[in-house]
Amino acid sequence: MNQITGYDLLSENHKREFNRLKALQTEQIKLSATGSRKRVFTRQHQVMMNKYFEMMGYLFQTRKLS
Repeated sequence: MNQITGYDLLSENHKREFNRLKALQTEQIKLSATGSRKRVFTRQHQVMMNKYFEMMGYLFQTRKLS
């Protein structure tokens, strides 16, 4: 059974952007874990991540309900 996720409903551009932001976030987590090289995860990035996750969450919910 092939389950459609919110991710599948995103356009190619959105997927690319989402993955880029995901990678940025993982990199940030790794960096803060090592603490060696402090690269600032800007407020703007955080806002963008939140926006995408909200959108994803919304898509997941709508899929479940329908």
